Amino acid sequence: MSVRQDRECVELLTGLGDLYRRSGQPQRALVMLLIAIQLAPTDSALLHSLVLAFTDSGD
Repeated sequence: MSVRQDRECVELLTGLGDLYRRSGQPQRALVMLLIAIQLAPTDSALLHSLVLAFTDSGD
């Protein structure tokens, strides 16, 4: 994958994670966000979304 494709995948996965979290499905959000974090481990916005999803899930 190119850097551009990686970034697009991260944005898509983060968006899906945020949508799942806001719709009351934190476990599904975590799946999407944990995949995304593998592609962009230093993305601060992604890390923030991941923290919110973990908080919502009770873990």
